[in-house]
Amino acid sequence: MKLLIENWQNHLEKEILTEKCWPGYEKKGMKKMFGKMYPNCVKKKKKKKKKANEELDLNENEASYFPWLGDLESRGSEALAGDDFEQIGSGAFRVVYRPNGDEEHVVKLSRFPEDNWMNRLESETAKSYPNLFPKTYAHAEDWQWIVQESVEVITRGKQDLVRQMLMSTFPSLYVVFKMATIPDSELIDYWLTMTNAAKSPYTTMGKKMFDFGIKHEKAFVELASAISKFNIDVDDLGYGNIGINKDGELRIPDASVLRRPKEK
Repeated sequence: MKLLIENWQNHLEKEILTEKCWPGYEKKGMKKMFGKMYPNCVKKKKKKKKKANEELDLNENEASYFPWLGDLESRGSEALAGDDFEQIGSGAFRVVYRPNGDEEHVVKLSRFPEDNWMNRLESETAKSYPNLFPKTYAHAEDWQWIVQESVEVITRGKQDLVRQMLMSTFPSLYVVFKMATIPDSELIDYWLTMTNAAKSPYTTMGKKMFDFGIKHEKAFVELASAISKFNIDVDDLGYGNIGINKDGELRIPDASVLRRPKEK
């Protein structure tokens, strides 16, 4: 019996030593926990690759998502009219394309050169406010186009996405203010209460949200800062002007809600 137990313990220890790490993580030595040695799994480091005169942060194997990028860099809007892309949206200032077979990224193309500032502003703003604006992966030298993470826009017909956004982006606020008990149709009002609180907490509820959010929610701190810095009209942060990324996190997909920077 003692021999069987020892054999079983040896089997378990061998299994622990050869245990694989989670996807996106890699083994870096061992660590001791509860008297046993376990694999020390750490997140894989990002690779840096030079593109369009800037250094882009690409996740492991992410460059394989952009087999069309070289053609886009060399031919610009002509490449977007080819078979590799599909037009999925159009506005007064820009046209949005999706690479065929790639649901996680989009290309935004300015209609006119004088509107290129929107692409540049979105890209630069996302670096300061990563919890609010879509990440930019590449851009034209003149900012005529940018490659961004895809965003699903929240509309009245997709009210359930508001809950997903609040749970993923403001988890502490969602729990403390008992938003799980609020119907989907009313959650947009709670979101607008949050945006008003981030701008000017003049109601009792708004003040409570502001005090708690500033202390406990990084995304709320970014929201309050962005509203103040860019003089965002919080009424513009409703249906049609907010969305979620693939992880359900808040994204403000259009720079039109931001005040255009003054020309130098």
